[in-house]
Amino acid sequence: MLTQSIVVLTRETLGSNPDSFPYGENEYEHFYRMHFVNSSVGFIGGTNHAETISADVYKTTDGGETFTQVYSNGGAEEITDIFFINENYGWIVLDYDVVMRTVDGGENWSESN
Repeated sequence: MLTQSIVVLTRETLGSNPDSFPYGENEYEHFYRMHFVNSSVGFIGGTNHAETISADVYKTTDGGETFTQVYSNGGAEEITDIFFINENYGWIVLDYDVVMRTVDGGENWSESN
Protein backbone atom coordinates (compact mmCIF):
# COMPACT_ATOMS: atom_id res chain seq x y z
CA MET A 1 0.00 0.00 0.00
CA LEU A 2 1.20 3.49 -0.80
CA THR A 3 1.46 5.73 2.22
CA GLN A 4 1.62 9.26 0.80
CA SER A 5 -0.99 11.47 2.48
CA ILE A 6 -2.45 14.73 1.26
CA VAL A 7 -4.99 17.20 2.51
CA VAL A 8 -7.61 18.36 0.02
CA LEU A 9 -10.62 20.59 0.18
CA THR A 10 -13.63 19.10 1.93
CA ARG A 11 -16.88 18.12 0.23
CA GLU A 12 -18.51 21.36 1.39
CA THR A 13 -16.08 23.43 -0.72
CA LEU A 14 -16.39 21.45 -3.94
CA GLY A 15 -19.23 23.52 -5.33
CA SER A 16 -21.89 22.32 -7.74
CA ASN A 17 -19.71 19.88 -9.73
CA PRO A 18 -17.95 17.55 -7.27
CA ASP A 19 -17.21 14.95 -9.98
CA SER A 20 -14.48 17.13 -11.47
CA PHE A 21 -12.40 19.13 -9.01
CA PRO A 22 -8.77 20.04 -9.79
CA TYR A 23 -7.49 20.41 -6.21
CA GLY A 24 -4.55 18.08 -5.68
CA GLU A 25 -1.29 18.44 -3.84
CA ASN A 26 0.27 20.03 -6.92
CA GLU A 27 -0.89 21.87 -10.01
CA TYR A 28 -0.51 18.72 -12.12
CA GLU A 29 -2.92 16.51 -10.18
CA HIS A 30 -6.57 16.52 -11.21
CA PHE A 31 -9.38 14.45 -9.69
CA TYR A 32 -12.40 13.51 -11.79
CA ARG A 33 -14.22 10.69 -9.97
CA MET A 34 -15.46 10.36 -6.43
CA HIS A 35 -17.48 7.74 -4.53
CA PHE A 36 -18.43 7.90 -0.84
CA VAL A 37 -19.77 4.72 0.78
CA ASN A 38 -20.91 6.57 3.91
CA SER A 39 -20.38 9.95 5.57
CA SER A 40 -16.80 9.05 6.57
CA VAL A 41 -15.31 6.74 3.93
CA GLY A 42 -14.83 7.77 0.34
CA PHE A 43 -12.51 7.40 -2.63
CA ILE A 44 -11.39 9.91 -5.28
CA GLY A 45 -9.53 9.18 -8.50
CA GLY A 46 -7.76 11.18 -11.11
CA THR A 47 -4.59 11.85 -13.02
CA ASN A 48 -1.20 13.12 -11.99
CA HIS A 49 0.80 14.78 -14.80
CA ALA A 50 3.79 15.88 -12.69
CA GLU A 51 6.83 13.93 -13.90
CA THR A 52 5.16 10.88 -15.40
CA ILE A 53 1.47 10.37 -16.10
CA SER A 54 -0.26 8.13 -13.58
CA ALA A 55 -3.79 7.21 -12.56
CA ASP A 56 -4.19 7.66 -8.80
CA VAL A 57 -6.82 6.80 -6.18
CA TYR A 58 -7.02 8.32 -2.71
CA LYS A 59 -9.14 7.21 0.26
CA THR A 60 -10.60 9.23 3.13
CA THR A 61 -11.85 7.83 6.41
CA ASP A 62 -12.70 11.19 7.98
CA GLY A 63 -15.34 12.58 5.66
CA GLY A 64 -12.98 14.27 3.24
CA GLU A 65 -10.70 16.12 5.64
CA THR A 66 -7.63 14.10 4.58
CA PHE A 67 -6.91 11.54 1.89
CA THR A 68 -4.28 8.77 1.66
CA GLN A 69 -3.11 7.38 -1.67
CA VAL A 70 -4.20 3.74 -2.08
CA TYR A 71 -3.51 3.16 -5.78
CA SER A 72 -1.16 4.48 -8.45
CA ASN A 73 -0.60 3.15 -11.96
CA GLY A 74 2.10 4.81 -14.04
CA GLY A 75 0.96 2.89 -17.11
CA ALA A 76 -2.53 4.37 -17.09
CA GLU A 77 -3.53 7.95 -17.74
CA GLU A 78 -6.78 8.33 -15.83
CA ILE A 79 -9.45 6.84 -13.62
CA THR A 80 -12.67 6.80 -15.62
CA ASP A 81 -14.95 5.39 -12.90
CA ILE A 82 -15.00 4.38 -9.22
CA PHE A 83 -17.62 2.26 -7.49
CA PHE A 84 -17.68 0.68 -4.02
CA ILE A 85 -20.45 -1.43 -2.50
CA ASN A 86 -19.07 -0.95 1.02
CA GLU A 87 -15.85 0.15 2.72
CA ASN A 88 -13.94 -2.91 1.48
CA TYR A 89 -15.28 -4.05 -1.90
CA GLY A 90 -14.81 -1.77 -4.87
CA TRP A 91 -13.73 -1.30 -8.46
CA ILE A 92 -11.95 1.35 -10.47
CA VAL A 93 -11.94 1.60 -14.25
CA LEU A 94 -8.77 2.85 -15.89
CA ASP A 95 -8.48 4.18 -19.40
CA TYR A 96 -8.50 1.43 -22.04
CA ASP A 97 -11.28 -0.30 -20.02
CA VAL A 98 -8.98 -1.98 -17.53
CA VAL A 99 -10.94 -2.80 -14.34
CA MET A 100 -9.14 -3.16 -11.02
CA ARG A 101 -10.78 -4.64 -7.90
CA THR A 102 -10.10 -4.41 -4.17
CA VAL A 103 -11.62 -6.52 -1.40
CA ASP A 104 -9.79 -4.83 1.47
CA GLY A 105 -10.58 -1.14 1.14
CA GLY A 106 -7.78 -0.35 -1.28
CA GLU A 107 -4.90 -2.09 0.52
CA ASN A 108 -4.45 -4.44 -2.46
CA TRP A 109 -5.72 -4.30 -6.06
CA SER A 110 -6.00 -6.97 -8.75
CA GLU A 111 -7.21 -6.89 -12.32
CA SER A 112 -10.82 -7.98 -12.58
CA ASN A 113 -11.86 -10.19 -15.49
